[in-house]
Amino acid sequence: VLAFIVFNKVGSPQYYAWIAVPLVIGLVLQRRAWGAIAVLGLGIAALTQIVYPILYGGLMVVPSPHGDAVLVLTLRNILAVALFVWAVVKVSRVPTRHDSPRPARADLAID
Repeated sequence: VLAFIVFNKVGSPQYYAWIAVPLVIGLVLQRRAWGAIAVLGLGIAALTQIVYPILYGGLMVVPSPHGDAVLVLTLRNILAVALFVWAVVKVSRVPTRHDSPRPARADLAID
Protein backbone atom coordinates (compact mmCIF):
# COMPACT_ATOMS: atom_id res chain seq x y z
CA VAL A 1 0.00 0.00 0.00
CA LEU A 2 2.73 2.44 0.91
CA ALA A 3 4.70 1.68 -2.24
CA PHE A 4 1.63 2.57 -4.27
CA ILE A 5 1.16 5.80 -2.31
CA VAL A 6 4.81 6.88 -2.34
CA PHE A 7 5.47 6.14 -6.01
CA ASN A 8 2.11 7.27 -7.40
CA LYS A 9 2.28 10.62 -9.18
CA VAL A 10 -1.33 11.51 -8.33
CA GLY A 11 -1.06 11.41 -4.53
CA SER A 12 -4.76 11.47 -3.82
CA PRO A 13 -5.58 12.03 -0.13
CA GLN A 14 -7.98 9.09 -0.16
CA TYR A 15 -5.03 6.74 -0.58
CA TYR A 16 -3.82 7.58 2.91
CA ALA A 17 -6.93 6.02 4.41
CA TRP A 18 -5.64 2.67 3.13
CA ILE A 19 -2.82 2.62 5.69
CA ALA A 20 -5.29 2.68 8.58
CA VAL A 21 -6.19 -1.02 8.32
CA PRO A 22 -2.61 -2.39 8.49
CA LEU A 23 -1.89 -0.03 11.38
CA VAL A 24 -4.97 -1.15 13.31
CA ILE A 25 -4.15 -4.81 12.72
CA GLY A 26 -0.58 -4.19 13.89
CA LEU A 27 -1.87 -2.49 17.03
CA VAL A 28 -4.25 -5.35 17.76
CA LEU A 29 -1.55 -7.99 17.33
CA GLN A 30 1.45 -6.16 18.87
CA ARG A 31 0.45 -2.92 20.54
CA ARG A 32 3.85 -1.97 21.94
CA ALA A 33 5.77 -2.74 18.76
CA TRP A 34 3.34 -0.79 16.58
CA GLY A 35 2.63 2.16 18.92
CA ALA A 36 5.16 4.59 17.45
CA ILE A 37 4.29 3.56 13.92
CA ALA A 38 0.61 4.18 14.62
CA VAL A 39 1.48 7.66 15.88
CA LEU A 40 3.37 8.24 12.63
CA GLY A 41 0.27 7.11 10.73
CA LEU A 42 -1.88 9.51 12.75
CA GLY A 43 0.55 12.31 11.94
CA ILE A 44 0.22 11.52 8.25
CA ALA A 45 -3.57 11.53 8.57
CA ALA A 46 -3.57 14.83 10.46
CA LEU A 47 -1.31 16.55 7.93
CA THR A 48 -3.44 15.23 5.08
CA GLN A 49 -6.53 16.61 6.81
CA ILE A 50 -4.86 20.00 7.22
CA VAL A 51 -3.83 20.20 3.58
CA TYR A 52 -6.91 19.14 1.71
CA PRO A 53 -9.85 20.90 3.25
CA ILE A 54 -7.90 23.84 4.69
CA LEU A 55 -4.74 24.63 2.74
CA TYR A 56 -5.58 23.12 -0.66
CA GLY A 57 -6.47 26.49 -2.18
CA GLY A 58 -2.96 27.68 -1.35
CA LEU A 59 -1.53 24.89 -3.47
CA MET A 60 -3.47 26.04 -6.53
CA VAL A 61 -2.07 29.58 -6.56
CA VAL A 62 -0.26 30.28 -9.82
CA PRO A 63 2.64 30.96 -10.39
CA SER A 64 3.80 30.05 -6.87
CA PRO A 65 1.78 28.22 -4.23
CA HIS A 66 1.67 29.36 -0.62
CA GLY A 67 4.64 28.18 1.39
CA ASP A 68 2.63 26.90 4.35
CA ALA A 69 0.60 24.54 2.16
CA VAL A 70 3.73 23.27 0.43
CA LEU A 71 5.51 22.80 3.75
CA VAL A 72 2.69 20.76 5.28
CA LEU A 73 2.35 18.64 2.16
CA THR A 74 6.11 18.07 2.00
CA LEU A 75 6.22 17.05 5.66
CA ARG A 76 3.36 14.63 5.09
CA ASN A 77 5.17 13.11 2.11
CA ILE A 78 8.41 12.75 4.09
CA LEU A 79 6.51 10.92 6.84
CA ALA A 80 4.93 8.64 4.24
CA VAL A 81 8.35 7.80 2.80
CA ALA A 82 9.63 7.11 6.34
CA LEU A 83 6.70 4.78 6.97
CA PHE A 84 7.38 3.07 3.63
CA VAL A 85 11.06 2.54 4.53
CA TRP A 86 10.02 1.10 7.90
CA ALA A 87 7.61 -1.29 6.17
CA VAL A 88 10.25 -2.45 3.70
CA VAL A 89 12.70 -3.10 6.54
CA LYS A 90 10.06 -5.03 8.52
CA VAL A 91 9.11 -7.15 5.53
CA SER A 92 12.75 -7.85 4.68
CA ARG A 93 13.34 -9.12 8.23
CA VAL A 94 10.48 -11.62 8.21
CA PRO A 95 12.00 -15.02 8.83
CA THR A 96 11.75 -17.37 5.91
CA ARG A 97 11.03 -21.04 6.11
CA HIS A 98 14.14 -22.87 5.05
CA ASP A 99 13.76 -26.15 3.27
CA SER A 100 14.36 -28.75 5.90
CA PRO A 101 15.64 -32.16 4.95
CA ARG A 102 12.80 -34.48 4.14
CA PRO A 103 12.22 -37.25 6.60
CA ALA A 104 13.41 -40.63 5.46
CA ARG A 105 10.62 -42.45 3.69
CA ALA A 106 9.96 -46.07 4.24
CA ASP A 107 10.73 -48.28 1.29
CA LEU A 108 7.52 -48.90 -0.58
CA ALA A 109 8.77 -52.07 -2.24
CA ILE A 110 6.62 -55.10 -1.57
CA ASP A 111 8.54 -58.15 -0.38
